[in-house]
Formats: sequence, structure tokens, C-alpha cells
Amino acid sequence: MFSFSDISYGYTDKLSLDAINLSIQKNEFVCLLGPNGSGKSTLFKLLNGLIFPSKGNYIYNGTLINAQFFKNSMSAKKFHQQIGFVFQNSDVQLFNTTVYDEIAFGPRQMGLSEIEVITRVSDCLNLLNIKQLETRTPYHLSGGEKKLVAIASVLSLNPDVLILDEPLTGLTVQAQETIISIIKELHRAGKTIVMSTHNFNQIKNHPTRFIEFSENHTIILDKPAEIVLRDSNLTNHLALM
Repeated sequence: MFSFSDISYGYTDKLSLDAINLSIQKNEFVCLLGPNGSGKSTLFKLLNGLIFPSKGNYIYNGTLINAQFFKNSMSAKKFHQQIGFVFQNSDVQLFNTTVYDEIAFGPRQMGLSEIEVITRVSDCLNLLNIKQLETRTPYHLSGGEKKLVAIASVLSLNPDVLILDEPLTGLTVQAQETIISIIKELHRAGKTIVMSTHNFNQIKNHPTRFIEFSENHTIILDKPAEIVLRDSNLTNHLALM
């Protein structure tokens, strides 16, 4: 599905990612760990085609993803429909006047009929149990409610991949548990999940794979979850990050 070959981003004296080689397969649940500034958010932006590598190649489903690829509007639209990105800061992502319009925005941009838009919005409101927020203004919501609306706005496009940048940060414990439960359910439904977090203990039993980034913007750990969880040295190390 995703393949990074010798990917670097930034300048020689200030790299955000340094010689990254990484593949992610369909229906994996990959959890990224590492200190702030290690390159996790940069990786997410590359995966979503918001920025492009300074060096190396990014392949998605057999296609080279670069600035030239996005010059074809149809290809760009299909790509962004398939890969949903939930930003760490929900206020960056939410801009409509009601929750309904926020969730409807993507399907409307795709040119779907209003009947189909209504169906998709209703499905997302029910899936995330936020029907009561339908007419609310997003910037008046709590942090947890904003995160749920941001996820719903991405799911309304029915993406194959869901990428979540620190989705648990700044939320109450109850809101975090709700988000984790939804992510688990989406993975069980066949979505490929890629997320970052600083709380290994909270999420450790759910991903299929763990990747750790270093302060030097390189990958220093990439192992299946079953191997990580059998190694007490690894689990203790990741829990202390």
C-alpha cells in the first residue's frame, strides 16, 4: 500500500526525516512513537501528499506520489478520498458553521448528490454517536467532541486509510477511551490505521505494529506488536517515552 524508499525531508543541516525506508500494508494498524520533533507529523504530511520528499520516492498502491501526480485533478481527488487525515489540532481542521456541514463538506466537494450526502452524514453521526451535535457550531464544542467531528468529517469520504496525528492529546480520559474504541472498530471493519501517540500503555494492546522515531529523525524500531509485547525491555522503554 505505502512504500517509502530512502525518504528525507528538509535541508542537509536541518532534516525532519532522514533516510526513511518504510512499508505499510493494507489493514495494518501501525502506531508511531517518538519524542516531539522526531518526524512523525512530517511523515503524516508526506503520506497525505501535503508536502513532498527532498530525497527518495513515495509509492502508494504502485503509483509515484509527487508534485507532478497532483497536477491531475482527478488523480488528486481520488487520492485524498482514499486517505483520510485527522490533524492533531482539530481547530485547524474544522471550519464550517455546523457539525452537519462539516461532515457534509467532503462528499459535497466530491460532487455527490445531496441524497447521498445526507446518507453519509447520518451514517457518520450514528457511527460516532454524535447525532446530538448535528446543529452545533464546531468551535463551541469540547476537545473530545471536536475530535469526533474531525474523524466523522474524514470518514464521510469512506477512505481506505485513516491517519491520526496524536488523536488522544489534550482529551479527558473518557474521551480518549471513546476515540480508542472507535479506532479499534474501524480497524476491525477493514480500515488501515496509522496513528501516533505518546501513551504506549494506553494503546499497546491494539496496534499490529510499532514504529519508533529517534531525535535524529530516523526509525530506530519497527516490529510487529506481538514481538514488542513479549519483550519486557522494549515495553518498559516505550512506556517511559
